[in-house]
Amino acid sequence: MMRSLVFSLCMGLVFGAPQLQYESEGPDSCCAPAQWEADFDQTTVLEPQASTPNAKTQVLKQVGHIWFDAPNNRKAYRIYQKVAGENMVHINVVADYNKKLKYFINPEKETCYTEPTPTKELPRCLNVSDPNVKYLKSLTIGLDLKVNLWEQKINTKQLQATYDYLFTPDKCILVEFSSYGAILIQGQATNRIESSVTSGVSLKLRDTDIFDIPSYCNTNWFQKEDMPFVSEPSF
Repeated sequence: MMRSLVFSLCMGLVFGAPQLQYESEGPDSCCAPAQWEADFDQTTVLEPQASTPNAKTQVLKQVGHIWFDAPNNRKAYRIYQKVAGENMVHINVVADYNKKLKYFINPEKETCYTEPTPTKELPRCLNVSDPNVKYLKSLTIGLDLKVNLWEQKINTKQLQATYDYLFTPDKCILVEFSSYGAILIQGQATNRIESSVTSGVSLKLRDTDIFDIPSYCNTNWFQKEDMPFVSEPSF
């Protein structure tokens, strides 16, 4: 029930009430363009599962930009996050899969934090051969925009979630995703619902300076606990 409600609300907010069109057969895979970049607008709701004195539901609003660079096995995000009652947070996230490192960079404080990438290669495709991936249906939404709806389940120690993605059927360009599930934040199980919309997609990387790791990352490190939680887009 929650999943259907969340997805319907996300679709309605972005495209208006969708007119569903079903197809009996679908593609076996969906592979994103080798290189692309886009703006994104994301909303995340976090609700701690355990009742503690400081536990509270948070609504996080993120806007920013993504760079996806499969030939060089890397991707990056520039994230501006706003939480009610708190200051805007700016974090750059650079994932270098060749180095197997993900950098979290705070440009304002000139500090960095790293963690391993979850895989050795930048994920680019969804395949129905993966038991955690399903092609669900073809939809016509908004102003006759045709999209394919895919589902992916992720189950790790850090994250248990279901993702619904809307991709264009021709080039597999991400239009929107929504997800629901649980994530560990500083060791605390937290329910998470999120939705994100991309816009201004370019199939060329216009500016790759985001991938340049600042020199201060060699000296000014901070602990993960000192970094404000930033809901990294899941694409």
